[in-house]
Amino acid sequence: MSEHRTISRRRLPGSTIELSSLGVSIDPVGPAPAGSNSIASRLLQRVWEQGVTTFDLSAARNPLAAEALFASAFPDPDPRRIALVGRGPGLPGTRSVGGRSPASHIPIEASDLSRSIEESRRRLGLDTPPILVWHPGREGVSPEVTGALNSLRNRDAVSGWALAVDSGSPLPAVREGPNGTEWFVGPLSLLDRRLAGAIGARAAQRPVGLIALDPFAQGLLDGSRIASGPGDRPPGAAPSQLRSLEEKFGPVLALAFLTETRRRTLAEAALLYALHWSWVASVVLPLPAPERLSRLLAVESLPPLSEGELARLAVT
Repeated sequence: MSEHRTISRRRLPGSTIELSSLGVSIDPVGPAPAGSNSIASRLLQRVWEQGVTTFDLSAARNPLAAEALFASAFPDPDPRRIALVGRGPGLPGTRSVGGRSPASHIPIEASDLSRSIEESRRRLGLDTPPILVWHPGREGVSPEVTGALNSLRNRDAVSGWALAVDSGSPLPAVREGPNGTEWFVGPLSLLDRRLAGAIGARAAQRPVGLIALDPFAQGLLDGSRIASGPGDRPPGAAPSQLRSLEEKFGPVLALAFLTETRRRTLAEAALLYALHWSWVASVVLPLPAPERLSRLLAVESLPPLSEGELARLAVT
């Protein structure tokens, strides 16, 4: 077993599952040029050597390619590795074929779902059963689906299951584990606090764990996406559009002071914000370039945000 640097672990409530506080997503897109998979494999191995044990394949647009990349990077099983795999009618990239959705993506019967998960586990070469992330789609989560998912957990086909949520919809009540615990997977960033508010309110009532996605707000906070600031008025922009820009970029200005006080990049400051919440079990990052990897992972070891910093960010 390889030596790891120290990255803290956070436990999902109602379980013994410990996730690395920072994880990475695996989402290869399209046919890869020759040699790119081996480069990506080496990068995944480096992430692992740095102490990351949480790997999210749950929203991969090409699930089989994501599983193959994971397997090529980690040919030897290790019980510390935790993989998230996705199923459900709302899974990104799911397409209907002849009026029916692909069974590999959205089997509803417990036996079919169990077989599908077992096939993924075999392809991934996992020692530890994966965490299933259910993407419910428009119809929500029916009692039948809940029963099938709980059956998988009770038979140890999966380590547990979490519900994929977004910030624009009400948070459903789905009591997954012992003592009414609930696990969710969804976006969390300073630019969109709606999910943080909903999860925080739920956490005051019962144990809740969130695996946080998109801490960089689709690239706005790590420089991977260029966007106009609030002072750059688009030609013909209506006042409502300008207000929307101010609402979106105002928090960036509030977050920017951390880059001075902590001498950190905006992306690193955004990670400090995401790691602040006690109910966050792991913050999943896009697979970073090698030159950024160590610096991003080092954020986890920094002192947490102070009360004064939280006040400046208007976080309560």
